[in-house]
Amino acid sequence: IRPGFKLSNRASLLLLQTDQSFRSFNSDMTDINVERIRTYTKSTLDYEIAADLQLGNSTAVKSGIDLYYSNLEELNSEDNFINNTFIENELIAERLDYQGGVFSMIDRQFTNLSATGSLRWDIASIGDQDQLRTFSAITGGVDLSMKVSDYINSTWSLGRFFRYPTQQEAVGVFFGGRGTFLGNPNIKPEYSHQLDWAVSGFKNKFSYKVTVWFHHFNGRITAIPTGENEFTYENVE
Repeated sequence: IRPGFKLSNRASLLLLQTDQSFRSFNSDMTDINVERIRTYTKSTLDYEIAADLQLGNSTAVKSGIDLYYSNLEELNSEDNFINNTFIENELIAERLDYQGGVFSMIDRQFTNLSATGSLRWDIASIGDQDQLRTFSAITGGVDLSMKVSDYINSTWSLGRFFRYPTQQEAVGVFFGGRGTFLGNPNIKPEYSHQLDWAVSGFKNKFSYKVTVWFHHFNGRITAIPTGENEFTYENVE
């Protein structure tokens, strides 16, 4: 469009179906009592448009928006050999995600220092056809990288992050290695603040890097036991 300006966009579509099988045997493990098959059907669509602007030789700016849609259905088929009953494709859970975000980043180069700043606003409606819950968050961060000498670089990073609960954490039933995991429809997004300091460098054939960080979570999404080999998800401080 003009020198130093670039407009780009990206789109992707995903269609996925997978099955998970669970079998319950009799006491001597010779006959199957119950066989369950969970069928997960997922479709996602996301789109991003961004503008890159180069201001001289030392400053670059990038801004844009992104949109995301996802639909997950979990169906249950159950063959009960004890009662001679069969259930086919019963809807167990549904999860709808409508997400959008606006972001901006700036990068400035100095003689021995580079500074990067980012800011992002997100909004999402998550739930099912009957009820959607709306969340929003403002996140961002600052990165400073300094060349101390020819062999030493020092980097500081400070940021605020968040993530929405996954579809497994929010709805449905999942058979995992430790047991059965039940989604919690009232789960909320988790937030975190992180501070990093790293020193790195190289000389001849040798290189090194030392990193120290502090990470603090608010409402971290955690698997909580609710019974024998059964778990759900909750926000923990």
